[in-house]
Amino acid sequence: MEPSQAMSGVRVVELTTFGFVPSGVALLADWGADVIKLEHPRVPDPMRGLVTAQAPDGSVVDTLMDHFNRGKRNLAVDLGSDEGRSVLDVLIREADVFITSFLKPAQRKLRVTADDLRSVNPRLIYAHGHGYGPRGADADQPGFDSISYWARGGVGHALTFEGGPPAQQRAAFGDVMGGLSVATGVAAALYRRSVTGEGCTVDVSLLSVACWQLAPDILRSSITGSFTQSPAPTSGRAPYRTADGRFVTIPLLLPHYLPNLLQGLDRADLLEQPSVAAFRGGVDAPAEIDTLLREAIGALTAAELRVRLRGREIAWSVMQSPDEVLEDPQVVANEYVVPLPSQDGRYVVAGPVQFDQRPPGIASGAPRQGEHTGAILRELGFEEDAIQRLLEQGVVRQGAEGGWDDHGRLRS
Repeated sequence: MEPSQAMSGVRVVELTTFGFVPSGVALLADWGADVIKLEHPRVPDPMRGLVTAQAPDGSVVDTLMDHFNRGKRNLAVDLGSDEGRSVLDVLIREADVFITSFLKPAQRKLRVTADDLRSVNPRLIYAHGHGYGPRGADADQPGFDSISYWARGGVGHALTFEGGPPAQQRAAFGDVMGGLSVATGVAAALYRRSVTGEGCTVDVSLLSVACWQLAPDILRSSITGSFTQSPAPTSGRAPYRTADGRFVTIPLLLPHYLPNLLQGLDRADLLEQPSVAAFRGGVDAPAEIDTLLREAIGALTAAELRVRLRGREIAWSVMQSPDEVLEDPQVVANEYVVPLPSQDGRYVVAGPVQFDQRPPGIASGAPRQGEHTGAILRELGFEEDAIQRLLEQGVVRQGAEGGWDDHGRLRS
């Protein structure tokens, strides 16, 4: 499948590690941008091999490296050397966007601050994703989604039931939301430049993403002065339980949802109940009706409930597991999970934005470390003898065939 061309002609240079910012850059690649990921020749991105899954045939799949880096090209270059830094200057002259997750001290050390790179290309859009924002005492502190987003950002506390053990974050839970914010900011900056001709700096922190995610709770706390964790659900907002042990969520937000649900459950006799007649919509059903709903739903299996409610205007769903989501007919019909090119039986999740009701395509899987080094240098106008010198000096690297480990890293 060919990638979406919404960003065709845009060149993005990426200097990142782990998952937060790379996940946003993967969306830009999905949308047609030419993304060049920079990686040190001898120190690979720590994400390589960090989160893996074992396939039934025994092979190990680098799942998140694939997901966060699909569609990109890879240039292995040592930016700490003067020669490597000169390679970056050539690359930046032709770039539209530079994106990094490196903290300010590392940016200064490598001479890749916004001022450094705009001295080479004044129209450059400079994007920075990090833990805590560009100002304040902790601006240069390292942060990951489990720290800046889940712990300090309050998400973990808000999702923990009162008196219960702390809720555990799923892998890259905040990274993917933060990456979506990075891609959104870059798209807006590109539009701004098309109007004004000027580049700008885009800044996204995992702490800011947590604040956005928890806006309803934070704003309520700003009025009440406190936040109360939810009790473990036993009634009311607790999901309904079916006869086969599945859980079902049915928010009755519109007035006609409740009578439609009662009719689907063959409880039309309850339509004349005063509380039903007076119901104007809400998260929960009236208390006395809620008890009867639980009894009626509890007598049916999830499959039987699907038959009863099919075609009725009610917002509801069985709480599905990820393997069920993978095979959900709506997920399949809209191609929300798509095959990874040239990798039989492997998939990645498509970006959530579609253009012209078509899913974004995935151009390729994650690149190996330094996979495109020679090709990119030739595109930039480097002659073969210059490329050979850089290779011999260790400024850049390109692995020979078979010179990769199972996670796409150059073998030493």
